[in-house]
Amino acid sequence: MNGQGETVLDLQECLSIQESAAVFKVFKEILKSANHIKVSGVNVSRIDGAGCQLLYLIYKDAEKNGVVLDFSDISEVLKSSLSCLGLKKIFSL
Repeated sequence: MNGQGETVLDLQECLSIQESAAVFKVFKEILKSANHIKVSGVNVSRIDGAGCQLLYLIYKDAEKNGVVLDFSDISEVLKSSLSCLGLKKIFSL
C-alpha cells in the first residue's frame, strides 16, 4: 500500500509464463485486503500470451470480489499487446 491509500501491483519488465505464478500469488495476497488496486505496468517491455491471460484472470478475480482495478499506468508494449488481443475495452485503455 502506498501513502495515498491505494494498493499497487507492480509488474516487472517481463510478464511471461515464467513469472505468471509469482505475480498471481502476489495479487491473491493483495486481494485479501484491498478494494482498489492500481496495476503498475509501466516497466513491462515484454509480455507473452500467458502474461495477457494472467492479467485477464486478475481482472475477472478482482471483479468477482468487488475490487476495482486501475490499469492507467502501463507501458505502450503492454497496452499494444492487450489491444491486439481485443482486451482494450475490458481494461479501459
